[in-house]
Amino acid sequence: MAAWRDALGQVCRRRRVNLVLFHSLASTNGLARRIAEEYLREAKRPPRTLVAAWEQTAGRGRQGREWVSPAGEGVYASWLEPFDDPVRKRALPLITASALAGELSELLRAHCLIRWPNDLMVDGRKIGGILIETLERGDSGGAAIIGFGVNHSHAADSVPDRAITSAAEIAPGAVSLAAMAGALTETFAAALDDALSQDDLVARYRSNSAHREGEQIRVHAGDEEVRGIFAGFDELGRLRLTLEGGAERVIGSGEIDR
Repeated sequence: MAAWRDALGQVCRRRRVNLVLFHSLASTNGLARRIAEEYLREAKRPPRTLVAAWEQTAGRGRQGREWVSPAGEGVYASWLEPFDDPVRKRALPLITASALAGELSELLRAHCLIRWPNDLMVDGRKIGGILIETLERGDSGGAAIIGFGVNHSHAADSVPDRAITSAAEIAPGAVSLAAMAGALTETFAAALDDALSQDDLVARYRSNSAHREGEQIRVHAGDEEVRGIFAGFDELGRLRLTLEGGAERVIGSGEIDR
């Protein structure tokens, strides 16, 4: 645990980011959100903050799903990012997914791809996920809570679902939990500060996509199920589907069936 703490501390000192560490915490996103709400309630700009936990007891992913977070077996972190520009807010999913997928590919020597909108996949199995929540408070601007979880050494009995994998399974001994936590956080922080255009961000996201044109896709968008053929992404990174009959549907938020 000391190496994990030191690795994250080095990144946050270098990036001048507040660091909040817990041995055990219900949810890193939950705490980061409470920090942001307190600042915004007082019309103050929240500081950049990383909340990380050695263990989460109530970790969650998209759609309120449980994110299994055993002690010392994964990266469980949430980054609090203030923003004033709505364009900046819209870019965060593209920035985050591309940065983490790229770094995992380097660390594991295996191609990590993005299953839209924010699942991190290796060899068709999920190794990590991203959960982004936003808060806005008028003149005081807003804040994004960017949660990311990556499986490092989950025991088989803690994640019996064979659609899920871990770093230890993909590349045994290739990277320690501390090194992975530090590298992912550093790469993500650097990506946030890159001055890439929206076109460049979408191009990078496309290059890391797990989807290929012509693929049959079923998406749950709210209470609606949409079926179609993958036709790429638009200029904002939204999913484009060709429906039966040839019409195109653009979906900004949803969940793709496995």
